[in-house]
Amino acid sequence: MSKAKKRTYNKSYLEYRFSYLMKNGLQLPQCVICLKTFLNVSMKPFRLKQHLQKIHPTLAEKDRDYFQSKEWQVKRSRLDANGDLYAHSNVLITALYAASYRIAQCKKPHTIGETLIKPCMLDCASIVLGKSAEQKFQDLPLSNNTVKRRIDDIAANIEKVVAKIKASPFWAIQLDGSTDVASLSQLLVYGRYVHDTFIEEEFLFCQPLLRTTTARDVLKVVENFLEKAKLDWEKLISVCTDGAPAMLGCRSGFVKQIKQKNPDIKGVHCFIHREALASKTLPKALKSNLDLQGSNHHVLAFHDSIDAFKAKLVLWHTRTCTGNTVSFPTLTELLEAKPAPGSLVATITEHLSDLITEFGRYFPELPSEKKKMLNITRNPFQRTVKEISEELQEEFVELVIISALKDDLRSNVY
Repeated sequence: MSKAKKRTYNKSYLEYRFSYLMKNGLQLPQCVICLKTFLNVSMKPFRLKQHLQKIHPTLAEKDRDYFQSKEWQVKRSRLDANGDLYAHSNVLITALYAASYRIAQCKKPHTIGETLIKPCMLDCASIVLGKSAEQKFQDLPLSNNTVKRRIDDIAANIEKVVAKIKASPFWAIQLDGSTDVASLSQLLVYGRYVHDTFIEEEFLFCQPLLRTTTARDVLKVVENFLEKAKLDWEKLISVCTDGAPAMLGCRSGFVKQIKQKNPDIKGVHCFIHREALASKTLPKALKSNLDLQGSNHHVLAFHDSIDAFKAKLVLWHTRTCTGNTVSFPTLTELLEAKPAPGSLVATITEHLSDLITEFGRYFPELPSEKKKMLNITRNPFQRTVKEISEELQEEFVELVIISALKDDLRSNVY
C-alpha cells in the first residue's frame, strides 16, 4: 500500500483565506477566518475554495491585504516552540495603532513607518534596552499597507467623535493631502468641535482620491462622510485648507462649492501652510522663532506669533542696516574674527527685506473690525458694550456680568 502524498502549503492559498499549522511534521490547512483546521490531504485549491464559498461567501470579495492581516494575527496567537503564548501580541497591535495614529496626526506619508520610525525604534531599543528588546520591536509591522489599514480602522471607529460633534453647537474641519508609496492621493480630514466647554480636535477619516484631485472629487468624499455620519451642514462654520486653486479657487474651488451647502461657512488658508510659503528661504535658526505647529493651537495664538515674528523681522532689518548684527550671534562671532565685506551685510539686509515683504503678503494686516473681534474674544471683560454689534449686545451684557466666567478666565480655563 503506497503512502499518501504529503502536501505542502503555497502562498497563493491565502487567496482562499487559508494559512497552515504544523503538526507532527505535516502542514495542515487552517482558515484564517474561522480558524478551522483540515487534514493535510485537503491542501488542494478546489477544496479550500469550496470552504470559502460555502462558509464565508460574504468575505470572498475582500482584498488580499485584509487576509494577510488576519494571517498575521493567527500566527501571533499560536503556541511557539516552547509552548508559550505570544503574550506581547496585543501590546504589539496596540503599539501599531498608536504609531499609525501619530503618522496620521502628523500628516506624513504612510511609508515613514517602515523607512524611518521602525529603524529608529530598533536602534533605540538595541542601544538602551538590549538585543532582546530589539527583537520584540522587530515583530512590529509598520509597512505602508499595514499603516494605511490601521488608519482606516481608526477612521472607521469614530462613533464617539461623531456623537461629540453632533452635541457641539458648531464645528469645523481641516483638510490635508498626502501621497502614498503607490503615488495615490489620500485625503485626510480632521474635526474640531466643542465638548464640555473645551475645544477638541480629532482625526475623522482618510480616503483615497482614486482618479483626480479636483474640488468636485474632494467635495464628494466629504459629502459622503457627512451623509453617512448624519452630520449637519448648518453647524459646520469653518473649513481650513491649503492655498491650492482646487481648494480656495474663487470660481470652482472646494470652499466655493461647499458654500452652496452652507453660505455662512468661512474658508481659512492654513496658517502653517502660509508660514511655509513665506519662509521658504528662512534659516532653521530663525524658524525656531516661529512655531505654529502642535495640538490645541488656535487663531488667537497664531496671530500673536505671526505679529511678533513680523515685528522681529523689522527690528532685525533696522539693526542690520546700521551694521548691528547682535540679533545673529554666529554672524557676530565671524565678523569679530574676520571683518566681512560690505556686500555681505547688504545681502543680509536685502534678504530680511524680502522676508518682510513675503510675510506681509501672506499675513496682511487685519481690518480694524476683525482686530476688534479678536480682542473681544481674547478677553471680553476688558471691552465695552459699545464695541459690540447691536444684535449681540444683550448676550454680551449677560456674559460680562457672570462672575464665574471671570474666575475661569483668570485661571486660564478658557
